Amino acid sequence: MACSSSIRKAMTPHSAMLTLHGLSGDAFKTWTDKHDHLWLRDSLPEHIPNARIMTFGYDSALKHSKSRMTVIDFAQDLLKRLVMARQDPSERERPIIFLCHSLGGIVAKQALIMAHMNDKLYGTILKSTTGIAFFGTPHRGSKTASTGRILSRIVNAASLSKTIRSDLLQTLEIPSQSLNEISRLSSQILSGISIISFYEQKPLSSTGSLSLLESPTEYKEFMDKLFCVDYKTAQLRPRQPHRGTCDWIFDNPTFLNWLNSQQSAVLLLSAPPGFGKTVLARHVMEQVLAGEQMYNDGTCISLGVSFFCSDNDQASTSEQTVLRSLLHQLLQLHPRAQRVVCNRFLERNLFSLTYSFTPENLWVAIRDVLSMNDMEDTFICLDAIEELSAEDCHPIVAGFNDIVEHLNRSSKRTHRIRVFFSSRPSAQYGVNHPSMHILSVNRQHTEADIRNYLSDSIAEFGRSNAAFASAMSDRVSRSIVEKITKRADGMFLWATVAWENFCHGLFWTEDALEQRLLDLEATPPGINPLYNKLLDQIDPCYKKDMWAFFALLAVAKRPLSEAELSQLLPLMVSHREELTSPCEVRPFQNLLDIIEKHCRDLITVHHDRAILFSHLSFKEYLLQVWATDRPEILEKAKASIAKACLAYIRYWDSLTTDTQVGNQTHPLRLLGYAVSYHLSHLASLPSDHPLWITYAETANSGYFSGEDLTPLHPLFTQTFNHGPEKLMPIEKCHGVVRAVVSHGYDLNCKGEETRGSILNYCCLGNEEGFRLTVPLLLGLGANPNLYPSGKEANLKAALTRKDQDTSSILLRHPRFDPNQTDRNGQSALHHLLKLGGSDKAIFELLENKAVEVNIQDRFGSTPLHLAVDRQRPEVVRRLLLAKNIRLDLIDNRGRTPLALATWWGLKKIALIIIERSEAFPTPEDSHVSPLLSAAKHGDEELVKILLPKTLYRHIGRDLDESGKGFLHYATMNNWHDMIRTCLMLSDVKTDQIDHSGGSALHYGAKLGCTESCQVLLECRASTRLQDRNGRNAAQMAADAGFKDTLMLIVRKGNVDANQRDHLGRNLVHWAATLDCLDVMQLICQQPDVELARRDNSGKLPIDYAWSCQCPKVGQYLSLRMKYLATLPVLGGSIQLGPGI
Repeated sequence: MACSSSIRKAMTPHSAMLTLHGLSGDAFKTWTDKHDHLWLRDSLPEHIPNARIMTFGYDSALKHSKSRMTVIDFAQDLLKRLVMARQDPSERERPIIFLCHSLGGIVAKQALIMAHMNDKLYGTILKSTTGIAFFGTPHRGSKTASTGRILSRIVNAASLSKTIRSDLLQTLEIPSQSLNEISRLSSQILSGISIISFYEQKPLSSTGSLSLLESPTEYKEFMDKLFCVDYKTAQLRPRQPHRGTCDWIFDNPTFLNWLNSQQSAVLLLSAPPGFGKTVLARHVMEQVLAGEQMYNDGTCISLGVSFFCSDNDQASTSEQTVLRSLLHQLLQLHPRAQRVVCNRFLERNLFSLTYSFTPENLWVAIRDVLSMNDMEDTFICLDAIEELSAEDCHPIVAGFNDIVEHLNRSSKRTHRIRVFFSSRPSAQYGVNHPSMHILSVNRQHTEADIRNYLSDSIAEFGRSNAAFASAMSDRVSRSIVEKITKRADGMFLWATVAWENFCHGLFWTEDALEQRLLDLEATPPGINPLYNKLLDQIDPCYKKDMWAFFALLAVAKRPLSEAELSQLLPLMVSHREELTSPCEVRPFQNLLDIIEKHCRDLITVHHDRAILFSHLSFKEYLLQVWATDRPEILEKAKASIAKACLAYIRYWDSLTTDTQVGNQTHPLRLLGYAVSYHLSHLASLPSDHPLWITYAETANSGYFSGEDLTPLHPLFTQTFNHGPEKLMPIEKCHGVVRAVVSHGYDLNCKGEETRGSILNYCCLGNEEGFRLTVPLLLGLGANPNLYPSGKEANLKAALTRKDQDTSSILLRHPRFDPNQTDRNGQSALHHLLKLGGSDKAIFELLENKAVEVNIQDRFGSTPLHLAVDRQRPEVVRRLLLAKNIRLDLIDNRGRTPLALATWWGLKKIALIIIERSEAFPTPEDSHVSPLLSAAKHGDEELVKILLPKTLYRHIGRDLDESGKGFLHYATMNNWHDMIRTCLMLSDVKTDQIDHSGGSALHYGAKLGCTESCQVLLECRASTRLQDRNGRNAAQMAADAGFKDTLMLIVRKGNVDANQRDHLGRNLVHWAATLDCLDVMQLICQQPDVELARRDNSGKLPIDYAWSCQCPKVGQYLSLRMKYLATLPVLGGSIQLGPGI
């Protein structure tokens, strides 16, 4: 079944999805398969996680149904329930999407028509409706319904009962005046709503439009949104290989086997640190793009994309950024693919379309692009994937292996996609992906390159240094090469650093060379001892400053620029304990000159002026070795960066104001870095570090004037929320909170927008960390009753996310006020009942707190109302035992708790309430009658209990929204004994009509309630009363096919057989549709009956007899008309009617 994207675009993660079942359907069973898989519960939330999913149930059963509600009644009920469900202001903002099956689509359209007509009550529902999906909805009628109605009339006539609801079938048949009218009225209303219609195996195109990129401006906008990190700079940062090196890989059997595979394939280059895998990855990539690498058949790999993880900002590199960067490059290589993939990322929110670059969407888009014919020879390079977190690395490796397997299994088997990974060794790769080619680099692969590099470097140094050249000999040259190669043990990085250190010197003689060779032999193998030696050689006069410089680079969260480092270094080398403003620091000048003079072997300056370590292993060395040997240096570096970042946050208002007016004393060098990484740097400090107190004191900074209301909000967000890496352990975060509170931090705050905000934030949070933090905050003095203006109460927030533990902690807190009301006037009991609080929690609250049980919210509902509405019988029993409980309070719709129970047909709860004598106040004119509601639901037992308790007073006054009273529903349920009693003892009028002009006798005739009709006729009910369609009771009985009822009305009532409806049909027309000869004979016995009367379409009764396949009646009418035509009247024939 194909699907347009219009409904998908109408959806937002916060939509309200409302399902309506069809004819003879069920609110849950319609959407459940034979394995009890409820689609609404078990599948839909995975695709729209934050949507509110509701299902609307109504009695649409055809067989043995007591309901007499029509499509209009169903639609009215739907609107009322929607209004109740959307009472909260935030709920009224939710877009609504209807999912309608069969008759449910007709009900939805009728509801929108009624919402349009009654804008005051239901206008927000219509305005919020953004999409409708129709599943097999007969907008113009169904032939099946027409056949079904004929059969229903035969069954009803034969069984003399109301077994089948022919009225519902009539609504759906072809032609249907009701359907035509609904379609006509709804066409304009639905014009602004995204619609899609489904029929079995025949999808219809939707009325919504499919958004496609059509202009260069739209292309550019999409590509700009997709771009997230500067991957091009990272591609250029790895060193170029020394000439003559790295070419060994192109002769390697594993590499060639992968390269010349007839299908798509993945290769993992696995190498220990220092073996030059990043340089090798860049060399392979450049050779491929230069067309140097060919398949055996002579064709070239023409397209290539890459991402170098080791040279990107580690704090922001994730699965999503890697995939977005690769897709961005792929779409640049194949611009036409943008049209295909962009719609996958489009999502509609309340106001516009936005792009959602989730990993799931990105993977599908990459697969789609790589599946295109023009991309069949694409090369993808991902270097140093071990630099990613495990949560990001494993999905990337698995994802590309899955794409390759998918292409090889599908019709794209001719594709030869090449995926190239490089990583440090890990046994898991081979275990998890056995089909992946793995090339493990060892010393045999790199030794020849090391020798080549050293020989060339010695010769080149000799050409630039005459003293070195004069002291050098072939023997010494070979000795240098052999000794460095041997001690390097295949580690290219060790050889490079050792040679760069070896050639430092001012005086070169044969003795000096021999001494350097001896020093080289004394250097232990391994990169760490070599770095120790290099650092020991730094001039002691400069060591302190150099250590500070190295430490700052090592602990930074991304490569720092010259301007950023020049701002940080003064803090690192000073003894300043507090930084009052960033403007106080005078940055260092000529930093690049200092680097060039003192540490060019260990530090490199990229063309974008980013300062990096020449070798990533040096950073790893500093973080590992100095953590043990020089921890104070690293700790000071961490504190210095955190202190500088906090200065920008603390003085945000003045800094940003100065920036806006252009009145800054010096550039805000670290502002962007401080915003992104201040918490990351603080997290590296102990929980009792004084800078955490400084951070807490930034609460009044304008930086927190947006969504981050207090300093603790972003701290909790980054610590507790799911992600590749959390900010810090939960225990450490709790230690920070204890530390700042002990120094006077106010957890409750004072402002209107921030009062109690941090406790409220934790009550709203979904992750475990938020739940574990609530008791900590309460124990440290947080007020359980405070919450920010415009937010939900703490208890309501916890209950909304179904956190019973947090709810219990709040309810049991000594300071908790159960009678405090929120902006909707709802107390703790309201929240517990509305949001699924347990019976135990409610009972404990009533037992242990002084609870006011009669509080009414802004909708007029008391806790008892909600207990009834949520069908909580045990809670109802407990509330009825509460002191001073009032049963006469009505909600905004005029319903007492008892009236509400009967309104929803909750018999069990109604019987519980009936036990209290004060549950029976006489309803006023605008109030809902429990008796009427029970009758409407067809609950005879409940009606028999309620009827005597009313003392038969004001029964005729109580009407529902359709104008029907108790007598209507008693008749429709065929309660003839109660009808007789009511007509004798109450003020009910026999011929009382509803808004459609129908009396009780009309409905009794329509539904075949013969006994009730007999009682009504005995009480002088009018048989000549006509409804809005001009039909009387006898015509209704004939139309519905109830022979026994029709004959009763004709015999007992004062029937006018010639009375015509709005279509011009008299009783003979209607009786002609029944093939019941005795009925027609009885009608023809009426005085002056007009057998030859034509209706508004010019048809005679005999025409209907033949068209409805009623041969007995047709023959009878034919004979009767011939007979009447021969009777002489005043010397001529009798005139049968107009046109005869």
